[in-house]
Amino acid sequence: MQIHGIGGPRRGDSLKVPDAWAVQIAPGAVAAAGEAADRGGSGRPLQIAALRQGRAFRQGSAFGGLNSSGWGGFRLIGRAQLWHLLVSIAVLGLLAGCGGDHGGPQKAPTPSSPADARSQPAGRSAKAPAPREVWEVYLLKGQRVGYGTTKVQPEAKNGKELLRIEASQRYAIRRFDRLLEQEIWLTSLETPQGELLEFSTTVQQGEQPVKTVGRAVGNRLEMLIMSAGKTMPVNLPWSAEYGGFFRVDGSLLQKPLKPGEVRRLRVLVPGANSLGEVELRAAGFEPVALPAGSRELLRIDAVLRMSGGEMRYTAWSDPEGEVLRTVYHDALGLEMVRSTREEAIKPIPKSEFDLGWDVVVRLKQPIEDAHRRKSIRYRLTLPDADPSSLFAAGPGQQVERLTDRQAEVGVRLLKPGEQDAPAAASGRSDAAAGSSAADDRPTEADREANNYIQSDDPGVIAAAAEALKEPRADRTQPLSDWEKACRLESYVHRTMKRGGASQGFATAGEVAKNRMGDCTEYAVFLAALARSEGIASRVVGGLVYMEQAAGFGYHMWTEVFVDGQWTPLDATLGLGAAGPGRLRLRHSNLAAGDISALVLPVLQVVGKLQIDVVEVE
Repeated sequence: MQIHGIGGPRRGDSLKVPDAWAVQIAPGAVAAAGEAADRGGSGRPLQIAALRQGRAFRQGSAFGGLNSSGWGGFRLIGRAQLWHLLVSIAVLGLLAGCGGDHGGPQKAPTPSSPADARSQPAGRSAKAPAPREVWEVYLLKGQRVGYGTTKVQPEAKNGKELLRIEASQRYAIRRFDRLLEQEIWLTSLETPQGELLEFSTTVQQGEQPVKTVGRAVGNRLEMLIMSAGKTMPVNLPWSAEYGGFFRVDGSLLQKPLKPGEVRRLRVLVPGANSLGEVELRAAGFEPVALPAGSRELLRIDAVLRMSGGEMRYTAWSDPEGEVLRTVYHDALGLEMVRSTREEAIKPIPKSEFDLGWDVVVRLKQPIEDAHRRKSIRYRLTLPDADPSSLFAAGPGQQVERLTDRQAEVGVRLLKPGEQDAPAAASGRSDAAAGSSAADDRPTEADREANNYIQSDDPGVIAAAAEALKEPRADRTQPLSDWEKACRLESYVHRTMKRGGASQGFATAGEVAKNRMGDCTEYAVFLAALARSEGIASRVVGGLVYMEQAAGFGYHMWTEVFVDGQWTPLDATLGLGAAGPGRLRLRHSNLAAGDISALVLPVLQVVGKLQIDVVEVE
């Protein structure tokens, strides 16, 4: 079976899917992405050449609105707030005035208690909807970094009126003086009330896209995740309580929030391939700046909670429930603002903001030879969160809560054969997969190939064989798992080059071919090499000390399970067992193609964290 046009960069390409998995994705769904580019004239409306000029002294481092269409009182907005989360994750994962006839507020009683996901607003009578298209611009630190467009098309299926929602998102941003460009395509088939039937997402972060297609079947959501020759089935529990990408917007449009009202909705989070809950709290009306001028809009403070953490944002809607501006507080103030197409596709000006250098957490005093020290103790401070709830206790790392805004973290050099200290009682273990204690044993997902850690890729297998081809000096003894892991780390460090293609998160199979990337590619490649040799592995997101910046930058490394415990290795540095010049946030085996567990904690600390060195040994 083949699925055509589900959101790849080449319209007309087809994607092979097992015949037994007969999801129906309409031909041309998300062709709007390519068409939008074509209408831009040059085919590349995101004009970013000026951004390619990096700062010379850093080179060589190691590291107004659309008209609205009515539908019997139900307004089609043509974009889904939840899709903004995918942009936020993708952007930070690199490290991640509307015209029209507004009839005024709709009459809706304010509930005395929060609305549960199971008590959805009643739908309104519907006439045949008119197709429409919406454009938005994306701003980071007040500077334009990209745009998105979404199209809503009515569609009848089996006698039911449905909505086919198609979207594309493009952005470009500098990180450590390199320009990174990413594209995302999404499509879903839903009821006007937000009930999900089918969906697809495509994220172009490396040379090959990662695609997910899914369908709701009874009490489960069936998904296929596809990347560079790898297709993995993933199922999630499902029920009518959960909605698709349009759930939040559909709820607001059918029954706009009133000041003081609270609503909770259970949703599928696009790109993260996981379930979450959105809590919406309506404050009051306030003036909001929009491209066409200031307007009185309803402020909605929201939080999305999912297994990897949470994200807070504020949305401003008009009296009819149409969101015109969104700001993500946990993502450097990433903004999405309603725009015209002409405004959205304007050339992006050269930006002085660098997502790498400008978010480094600077120290008052540098740490000499930090990565070869025996141990370092840090004091972490956040203005709006408990650091002990974000920095997970794990291999070589202990976390102690001091106050609701401060914690101390002790990190030590850990090698196999050295017993790891138990996690501090007041610290938080990594909820994604256990703690540093004895119960944190490898799972099958830590050993098996998946869409990112492609340990069964022929290029990965060949690379591992090459790395281990030289026998040890004592030829009578085979290499231990630790010796293998160290050789693999050295091999990745020695054979890879930093930089290369503009990418955010390439798969191990891609890296085996091009041998280029940054810390994410180093970490994923090493994890895949280890698994190909039967060594359980996972990747870790956190911060690493950068000597040239005298501070901590956001980073990814690898953990391998040898001699009965997890031990960190960092192929970017290539020093063997990783030293204490790092702060661990969260780990993941990337089993379901979900990088949100790694990125969400970063979103909550980026641009806010203060680090003080307490003790160095």
